[in-house]
Amino acid sequence: MWHLPEITRSRHAVAALDRLFRQPVFTRTGFARRAGIPEHVARRLLRKLRADGVVEVLRAASGRRVAILVFAELLDMAEGRAAG
Repeated sequence: MWHLPEITRSRHAVAALDRLFRQPVFTRTGFARRAGIPEHVARRLLRKLRADGVVEVLRAASGRRVAILVFAELLDMAEGRAAG
């Protein structure tokens, strides 16, 4: 199991974790705005979370379309699928 504060080493870890559980499918800008985290901090946090496999890309950015990210482990648990 991952530990968000250790992964991110950020004072915004609790706000980020709360946001992930409230809205597991999101865009980076929506995540930052709703969590009350500065955009540049959200970008760094999400990059670390992607690198550690906590957050995945559901739809890649393309042209003017922004990327959609997902906290897949939470959705899997909610749908009754066991985590690896």
